[in-house]
Amino acid sequence: MKIKFIIMVLLVACLLFAGCVEEPGNSNNEEQNDNNGNDDNKDNTDDDQSITAGWYLKEIVDYNDPGSNSQYGIEYTRGNVTTNHYSADGKYELSARTIWTAPPEYLAEEDEISIDVTKEVIVLELLLLGYYDSTTISIDNYTIEPGFATASKYIFTDATYGNTLSVGQGDMPDTIKTATFNGTTPKSDGPYGEQFGLTLIIANGPSYGTKYIYEWRE
Repeated sequence: MKIKFIIMVLLVACLLFAGCVEEPGNSNNEEQNDNNGNDDNKDNTDDDQSITAGWYLKEIVDYNDPGSNSQYGIEYTRGNVTTNHYSADGKYELSARTIWTAPPEYLAEEDEISIDVTKEVIVLELLLLGYYDSTTISIDNYTIEPGFATASKYIFTDATYGNTLSVGQGDMPDTIKTATFNGTTPKSDGPYGEQFGLTLIIANGPSYGTKYIYEWRE
């Protein structure tokens, strides 16, 4: 009987000792895994917040309303616009097509930018005097509408035609003219603040065109 009692005591003691011993390495491994997970999340967050400083295209505004004057008309697709001028009896006097390349969605600070413009005479009354279809490109405050400007207006230029590409009086039907307008983007602390408008204007009486609004991000 004594021997059985001693054996039972030894068994209970072994079981109690085994339950109190922690499996080696488990606590450290779990802590290490938690730390690794937290570090990974932090790195991913930092990556998501990174951005290249510069001007980013924010909005595009089209101006395609000829108004109430029946002597003017327009066929407007952004980047491919046909403007028309009619006589009092409704006949074409000048019809011209303007095609241009869109500026990029990202521009660096003081970045050089080039925009190609092509103008084609579709219809031209040869006796027409003093009528032109002209295109200019400029940078100004993003709130400025066509026909208006601030003292800080910056105008793009072409090596051949200067700051204006025109067709009209003196040209022949089917005349085609091309220009590459070159300019430089403003500094982030320049006169326009954190946004500016790059505007291509087509004028044949009314002013049409497209304004590309850029926003500074960093």
